[in-house]
This record gives sequence, structure tokens and C-alpha cells, in this order.
Amino acid sequence: MFEVFIDQAKILLDEVLIKSGVSAKAEFTIPQIEKFGDLSTNVCYQISSDIKKSSEEIADKFAGQIKPKGILKEVRAEKGYLNFFIDYQKFTRALFDKIDQDFGRGEGIWKNYC
Repeated sequence: MFEVFIDQAKILLDEVLIKSGVSAKAEFTIPQIEKFGDLSTNVCYQISSDIKKSSEEIADKFAGQIKPKGILKEVRAEKGYLNFFIDYQKFTRALFDKIDQDFGRGEGIWKNYC
């Protein structure tokens, strides 16, 4: 299910890169510090010399252009990095929907809601 989040982040970032006329392959990592989101990329550092702007300026611009969609809650710029945050309410709902569709057929899966 986390792969869906990664795919959404890649698609939305690729759209912004294309609109900016930049060709780059963004690599994503899972930040070790929670305030940096659930997924992060340094693509702004990679393209800063090509478009003659600082990575911080690029990250700020891109973060403002990426609109939350699906299970993506928000994108924040931090020191030249783009940090992507999951909407955990939507993520959990989608996960339970997936469980209902793919599993539990006759196996008695229990769901606990807090």
C-alpha cells in the first residue's frame, strides 16, 4: 500500500518537473526524522545548477505547485528537500478497502476501529 503513496508522489513531482521544463529522475527516501515527512527527495539539488536557482528556491516553488491528491496530505519544502506526507486517515481507509477486496474471503479477518 505504501507503494501507492510512492507512485502518487512520483507522478505529481514528474508533472511539476515537466511543467518547469526540467528532465530529472527523482530518487525518494524514507526520512529518519518524522518532521521531514513520510517520503523525501533531493531532486531540487540535482536540478539547481541546470536552472540556475538555489535548491531551496526550487523546493519552495515545487512544494507550492504540488497539490495534495489521493493519500498525499501535503508537500513541504525544507532546506532544498521536498518532503511528502501521508494522509493517514485516507491511507487507513484505503488499506482496509484493500484488505476487504483481496483477503478475508472466508478467513474471518477482524477489524478494530479506535
